[in-house]
Amino acid sequence: MKSIQLFNVAPSMPEELRFLEALAHNLWWTWNTDAIDLFRRINPELWRETGHNPLEFLSAVPQARLEALAKNEGYRTHLASVRKRFDEALTPAAGKPTTPSIAYFSLEYGIHESVRLYSGGLGALAGDHLKAASDLGLPLAAVGLMYRQG
Repeated sequence: MKSIQLFNVAPSMPEELRFLEALAHNLWWTWNTDAIDLFRRINPELWRETGHNPLEFLSAVPQARLEALAKNEGYRTHLASVRKRFDEALTPAAGKPTTPSIAYFSLEYGIHESVRLYSGGLGALAGDHLKAASDLGLPLAAVGLMYRQG
């Protein structure tokens, strides 16, 4: 019996836009409208069709569109602005005293509709706690369950 091999075909990200891949893998984008607009500007209809999921979205964007954006000065300026805020948010402040990490336990987290880890109100509240902790720079780690089917 022959084994089945799977191949994942995705566009090649131009160097000028490589930050989009890092951004898509960090949930920071879910509560930053400029970061969300960065994805939406690429192709608003495709962004909607992929359920606002940046990983699925970036794998479906045509190569020609990515190449055009890599040369678009306005888009690259927007990208640089978001990247600066992203780097500032993830870099600890110099001289800031270290505090113990906080573990936040919840069965669900309502972070974004593309991240199916919640079913209702308490999940939305837990997600808001995570976002607020991030904005305040608190060393909070979320611990929960990863559901296979949402």
